[in-house]
Amino acid sequence: MKPVIDLILPCYNPPPGWPETVFLYFGRLQALLPSVELRLLIANDGSERHVGAEEQERLRRLIPTAQIAGYEKNRGKGYALRYAVRQCTAPYIIYTDYDFPFELESIWSVANALLNAADVVVGKRSKSYYQQLPLKRKIMSKVSRYLNKYILRIPACDTQGGLKGFNRKGREIFLDTKIEQFLFDTEFIFKACRCKNIKLDIVPIQTREGVIFSNMGAGTLWKELKNFLRILFRCV
Repeated sequence: MKPVIDLILPCYNPPPGWPETVFLYFGRLQALLPSVELRLLIANDGSERHVGAEEQERLRRLIPTAQIAGYEKNRGKGYALRYAVRQCTAPYIIYTDYDFPFELESIWSVANALLNAADVVVGKRSKSYYQQLPLKRKIMSKVSRYLNKYILRIPACDTQGGLKGFNRKGREIFLDTKIEQFLFDTEFIFKACRCKNIKLDIVPIQTREGVIFSNMGAGTLWKELKNFLRILFRCV
């Protein structure tokens, strides 16, 4: 019997044509993992456009086994992923973004680490990733890595790469997170690193060519600073 992996793709107001993009890369990923039963779950974070009945029907025509879990009000990526993880029944879970921003071989590496007994797998982004970022986001990413390494003392200091995986032991830790926005990733790895019975693996991941990264607004940065302080003082 094949091992089963649930692949979660969170989305919020994706562009037109996203079901076809998901179909394209999901099919290619299945070809890379022929010995795995790969199941797809879209986590709709209260999108206001492009995730209506028409788009959902198109996705199901393309991928009949695909599931869509969502709610009406936008809550944040962390909330969306926890909501989706609770729907999952597979022993392994991987999440990345709906536009597959990383090379499919990187997802293969995460899956391979899970199947080889890792409890939590963290994707570490290459230096070329940071060269593609807008200036403000590049600065924040480097500050985040510095704070993770020297303040939070996290060995896997690149916590914000949007590609991770975990088994059932990691699932319990993930569902114990509280942050609803982007720093849920940091909270998750912070908690995982403090569990003595958790095997955490770090795998290098590469950005897919042609991916465009958005910038972050001042409001988002302020929220994430407050969330970092919550992690630091263990208020989550």
